[in-house]
Amino acid sequence: MILEVAILDVIPGLEDDFLKAFSKAKQIISKMDGYISHQLKNVLKIRINSSCWYSGKS
Repeated sequence: MILEVAILDVIPGLEDDFLKAFSKAKQIISKMDGYISHQLKNVLKIRINSSCWYSGKS
């Protein structure tokens, strides 16, 4: 399994726009080959996305 972590800097005041865009993006991401899951978390005013992917190897 591959764990991908991305720190997503969101411009202050555009948080709602970001969440709307991420909602659309997660629909695309979840259909990709190997996709297992993802979580979007707020940590100290920073958004962190962690995604799990099947690596194709045992």
